[in-house]
Amino acid sequence: PYVMEIPDIRFDQHGFEVLLTERAKGLFIPLHYKVGLDLTVSFIKEHTRPDEPIFAFPNKAVFYFLTGRPSATAYVSSEDMATRKQRQEAVAQLIRSRPRYVIIDEHLDTHIDKILIQEQNPEVFKYIQENYQVIRSFPGVKIAERISGS
Repeated sequence: PYVMEIPDIRFDQHGFEVLLTERAKGLFIPLHYKVGLDLTVSFIKEHTRPDEPIFAFPNKAVFYFLTGRPSATAYVSSEDMATRKQRQEAVAQLIRSRPRYVIIDEHLDTHIDKILIQEQNPEVFKYIQENYQVIRSFPGVKIAERISGS
């Protein structure tokens, strides 16, 4: 079997830090992701039921695992919505499932080829813009809540 040798690095001295989130406790991630990730997971867990769907947009499917919450659509990242038909289906699923919260990842390095999300996925982006309002901002992440009546 192949075994990859990893150098002995003290991650906390090289821009990495340990996650505090229950489902990922002990994992090292880049420091610039850690704070927003931990705060977002805590917020979602405190404000939703375990069976309540959320939508993480555009490319942070890890939030479904870390929060233990289901996705509001069959598409867990924008990469899965390559065609216009798929993006329109994702909007239709959002209309049906009506998630209360959308998690918006603002780390440009997680976007496909660093293409702005409004260009990569205009249909879903427009739907979120028209039906959600940002209520919390954490480093690299925003949480938007469904606008009442929409």
